[in-house]
Amino acid sequence: RLTDVIRLYLEREFRLSAMESTADEVTAMVQKLNATNSTKEELATLMQLSALVKYAKEKPGASENEAALNAAKTFIEEMKPKEEVVTKKVQGVG
Repeated sequence: RLTDVIRLYLEREFRLSAMESTADEVTAMVQKLNATNSTKEELATLMQLSALVKYAKEKPGASENEAALNAAKTFIEEMKPKEEVVTKKVQGVG
């Protein structure tokens, strides 16, 4: 489910076809985005773990689940559009 959130985010925000892509393809897509290297690595680990859970019936431990959740949160926080700061000029009273 967690990787579905990431995939939907990539589709909606970046117009990437992530839902139909493999974990390796999603990882390659993320490598092209403007994220920090550590965030890219953490997301790649998340995608690999997801593939192991899905295909090899791997059972991740609590620490792996927590790391995956943190990686997803960090990625979304880092990649979300920045709000523009509006600066107002204060006019002096003459």
